[in-house]
Amino acid sequence: MIAKIIAWGEDRPAAIGRLRRALADTAVLGLRTNLGFLARLAAEPDFAAGGVDTGFIERHRASLLPPRRPASDAALAAAALSRLIVREAAIRGAALGSGDPYSPWARGDGWRLGAAAEQDLVFRDDAEERTVKATAGQRGWLLRLGGREVWADARHEPDGSFAVMIDGVRRRVIVLDHGQETAVFSDGESWRLTEIDPLAARQDEDLAGGRLTAPMPGRVTRLLVEEGNAVRRGQPLMVIEAMKMEHTIVAPADGMVGRVQFKVGDMVEEGAELIRLAADGEKA
Repeated sequence: MIAKIIAWGEDRPAAIGRLRRALADTAVLGLRTNLGFLARLAAEPDFAAGGVDTGFIERHRASLLPPRRPASDAALAAAALSRLIVREAAIRGAALGSGDPYSPWARGDGWRLGAAAEQDLVFRDDAEERTVKATAGQRGWLLRLGGREVWADARHEPDGSFAVMIDGVRRRVIVLDHGQETAVFSDGESWRLTEIDPLAARQDEDLAGGRLTAPMPGRVTRLLVEEGNAVRRGQPLMVIEAMKMEHTIVAPADGMVGRVQFKVGDMVEEGAELIRLAADGEKA
């Protein structure tokens, strides 16, 4: 047990009302809790009537322990808005500290010349991937949630909650961000979503398989290792020139060079396997 919530009132309905509000205002990130179960329990009419005994949970199993449901559109929108607002604030802060706070590069709305300013936010919702397409507009953000489009906006309240407006309907939620994880709490229910960075996901995939891929189309200008060489984590392996910039490919872990796929002067496509590493102790 990490906490205990105690509510009181002049009578049972008043105490239960305060208990439900307290549960709705509680959010915990990092540990799995029974907050949702307690909220459903406090909302059960038989509980309010005092009809509680040792068989109560079994009798109400369907309502107290329902199967997991995907995040609602409102929860998904809240998660996306929280990420967008935090990014905008970070970009504005960096711009104000720079020598050119009005630079067009100091924008967080995805603006581009002659095209819609659309951003994709991809979340993992249990085993499912959910994509939110966000476009900045005069009324806030136009969010595409699956086949549905909604106008949404949000702001952080002084009490730490998150006020979300979706098509003119105001909802009060709690949103907690930690790293790539976002937890959304609303009306006693909660959802945990993990934002997926496509580039980071691909990099993790490559590291797990010992593969090193080209981050963008370019030309190999330097090859710093040969097949069979032992390498250490962080050691430069290859240099690629792309868009007049040099990109150094480094070893993600200790190991041995198993295969070099390109030589100096070769052109490579984005995502092409450049070098395959064998883990330390494995045969190349």
